[in-house]
Amino acid sequence: MKVKEKILRVMLILMIGLSFYLTYLLWAGPSNHDLISDNSKEVVKKEEKERKPIDIFLPLTLRYEVRETNYMSQNETLLKEVQLAINESRFTKIKEKTFKVEEYQTEVKSKRGIELAYSFLFPLTQYIDLFDLDFPLETQTSRDFTFSKIQIDFEKRKIRFLNDEQLRIVEATIDSQLSPFTKLLKEVETNWILVEPSPLSNNLFVSVQEMELKKYSYISSMRPYTLFRDAFFTMPANVRSTNNSLDVHLFDSAETLTIQQNSSEFQFQGTIDTKQPFEIYQTSFDFVREISPSYGSTRMIDQVRNTIDYRIFVEGFPIFGSFSEGRLFAYFSDNKQIDKKNITIDGNLNSLQIPIPSEELIQLPTSHEVVQKLEQAGGEIDQIKMFLIGYKWENIQDTGVVDLIPQWYLKYGESWYTYDKLYEKIVEEKGRGNGF
Repeated sequence: MKVKEKILRVMLILMIGLSFYLTYLLWAGPSNHDLISDNSKEVVKKEEKERKPIDIFLPLTLRYEVRETNYMSQNETLLKEVQLAINESRFTKIKEKTFKVEEYQTEVKSKRGIELAYSFLFPLTQYIDLFDLDFPLETQTSRDFTFSKIQIDFEKRKIRFLNDEQLRIVEATIDSQLSPFTKLLKEVETNWILVEPSPLSNNLFVSVQEMELKKYSYISSMRPYTLFRDAFFTMPANVRSTNNSLDVHLFDSAETLTIQQNSSEFQFQGTIDTKQPFEIYQTSFDFVREISPSYGSTRMIDQVRNTIDYRIFVEGFPIFGSFSEGRLFAYFSDNKQIDKKNITIDGNLNSLQIPIPSEELIQLPTSHEVVQKLEQAGGEIDQIKMFLIGYKWENIQDTGVVDLIPQWYLKYGESWYTYDKLYEKIVEEKGRGNGF
């Protein structure tokens, strides 16, 4: 065995041992022992600077069109820099338009420009507030407008917010230089994916070349429960605890945090004061911004009705786990008091810590092929809201090591699936419908 390989093996063994030791220290203690010692009643200091809305609420993908050729990217640096360029732009002649289907498709087609996309309908007023955008909306219909895509049309010098479902657009003239956008496309290094419009859907772009992506490996460890206690509880210093062989319970008044020792999953339940009307983005952001620096690069991936979904991103790719690994999922419900909401947050203490070198490549089919197979199985292609490359969290048993496996993830209807799981779901539902 080469000396280098021996050194790497010894380092890996030491890091795994350290991970298990830290885990033991976190959970060790007699039954019914109060987990909060006298020395820990002070709120834990923030480890790093709190993150800002631009770090959390970025779009998920960017499409670049030039000379009738389209490229897609999930590069986080590029997305953030483009969003910053939008923030610094000047806009005039803001208008709202509604179209028929054919007119809409003509209006949104550009010869040269970029398109940012979310997986859900984002209220324009809340987007403007979160990013502190100088974009005054003068009509009530504009203030009620929601969108899933943002276009920067270089030829017509327009910014457009698109609602494909309602065939509505809010647009404005860009009254400042376009060079910040075009410069970023040249200077930010990214791996572009060649895409084309899908023949099965007007608003869907699909990849046309197979890809090879790296499999990542990490040593994982549990974040201290104090991180979540201090972020979630109103009065962290007053929190008490009980524990048994299965769960640990932290509580204070109407707030509780339950941690499952076997899976490290947790659930927080509490009551919060809210503004009227209720703003789910800002309210949930107040919880996430303190956790994110220590938990990982956390960003919003989805928002459906009274729920909002945040994920850890690695190299611009979201993490999907079977036990809420890399996830903070918030659910809000009505309280008897009009100025309050009930909140539930699900997540997992485990996070990625130390990367392990890996050269293994995983081949992904084209998303064009994926769409074709789903359509042949009986899927409703118009229900596909977004394609993303994501990474599946796989725990390697008894090692403290996590493999991150690249896969296609699709938002179909209101839920996220891997291609395989969605295909199985569609086939099963069609089978039941046919009496099988």
